[in-house]
Amino acid sequence: MADIIGIVSRTDRAKFEKILKDIYHLKDNEYVINEADEQFKAEIKADRDIPGIFRIYISNDEMKAYLSLYPPVNNGKKVTVTDIFDEAETHGIKVGLKKETIKESITISDFGNIIEDVLIASGVEPINGKDALLIKHYEDKIEKRELKADEKVDYKNVFNIINVQAGELLITKKAATKGVPGVTVKNTEIAPKEGKDIEIQLVEGVREENGKYYAEIDGYVDFKNNRLAVYPLFKVKNVDYSCGNINFNGTVYVTGDVLFGFRIEAKKDVIVDGVCDDCTIISGESIVIKGGIKGKGKNLFKAKKEFTCGYIENANVYCEGDIIVRKYCYNSKLYSKSRILATENKGVLAGGYIQAFTEVECINLGAKGVSNFVVKVGDDYTLEDKVAEKEEYYEKISQAIEKASEALSKVDLKSRAVISNPKIIKLLEYKKELLNKKEEVLREIENLKRQLRFKKPKIRVKDTVFEGVIIQMYEKKLKIRERMESVLFFLEPKYEDIGWISLKEVDNFEQ
Repeated sequence: MADIIGIVSRTDRAKFEKILKDIYHLKDNEYVINEADEQFKAEIKADRDIPGIFRIYISNDEMKAYLSLYPPVNNGKKVTVTDIFDEAETHGIKVGLKKETIKESITISDFGNIIEDVLIASGVEPINGKDALLIKHYEDKIEKRELKADEKVDYKNVFNIINVQAGELLITKKAATKGVPGVTVKNTEIAPKEGKDIEIQLVEGVREENGKYYAEIDGYVDFKNNRLAVYPLFKVKNVDYSCGNINFNGTVYVTGDVLFGFRIEAKKDVIVDGVCDDCTIISGESIVIKGGIKGKGKNLFKAKKEFTCGYIENANVYCEGDIIVRKYCYNSKLYSKSRILATENKGVLAGGYIQAFTEVECINLGAKGVSNFVVKVGDDYTLEDKVAEKEEYYEKISQAIEKASEALSKVDLKSRAVISNPKIIKLLEYKKELLNKKEEVLREIENLKRQLRFKKPKIRVKDTVFEGVIIQMYEKKLKIRERMESVLFFLEPKYEDIGWISLKEVDNFEQ
């Protein structure tokens, strides 16, 4: 009776035939292939004995070892478990050898079945370390409240200041772990990926003990870019005769009002919960006035980063960042090196003078009966005075050159006696210095003017632009004579003139 060889795994006829020819070295007339239920079997007609064959393959990463087993034909010698164990040892397989799988494979092969790529050994994958974890205990103090549907929150807003006390636990750091090594089937160690550490840099007002970070002083916690600090906070109820003027190198927090004539100067933030009268507030960072400013124009507010206020009446505000008006601004002078925004509540900007570097955005611009209200965008107010000073200096140098030239025109510069005169030599050198200085100042003016102007100034009004508003971009002015609704003003680049477009068309326009 002829031997029958089958194949356990699903394959195609061509592959099965290749096994018969390449492994068993059978000729075309020494076998007949039959197919049943998508399985192939071969009736072997060769009368010679062919021993059983097996092969062990180890993956490139040495994490897996596979066995292929080919049964004998006729009275060929069978492959034994010992044969496979010995070969595995020859291959250096020392870890994760699946002996029962090998035995089961032998049994299946004894029934005339070909088995390919059976997993007989597995390495142990390394367990990567865990990254360091920070538990920020101070976040429990952040005020949480429900927002109205149309309300927006800026989470960088200083309203979320977090007060802490000396000795208070701020952060607990759970250290990164190194992980557990793995091994290949050849018992080669595989190093795990160590967890990433988080290095906290202590800036001020904080101490560290065994992975725990505590406040050393009363103040507010600041944790950004893995820099941890507790800044001292000067807190008063009202700025009045009870405390006098404040000059402080940290943050000033006023829970009440700032009265007429008083002054606050802080290197960091100034926060006022109440109302400011005609006073002076100068901040090295941001100013936040939750109530508003009710003045008569005899005041000054200057901030480096951002100025935020509930309402503004008759005030003078200078800010190198955004000016944010929560409700309205009337009859005030606002100067921003960035944007002026009034996009909440009625969002009114009306009366006085407004100047922003990049953009003005509001809901209503101007008001009924308000005329000659100038809204200027595109020039940096911080550089305008510098340009004016340089231009004045340039004019003085030009006048000095003119006077020197006039004096030199009265003498004969072709005469050796004249040009060797010490006074004439000094005058010529003076004129040369002035000419060089004039060129230098001119370059400085040109450089300042390049910085002075923003290329794409915009004024965006969601609802109404009232008659009487004067739109200004660079030297170009446009007086609004009839009300306009929902409009974007921009500087038309080709003609450098002011253009406008409906906000409904803005998306297509800006694209």
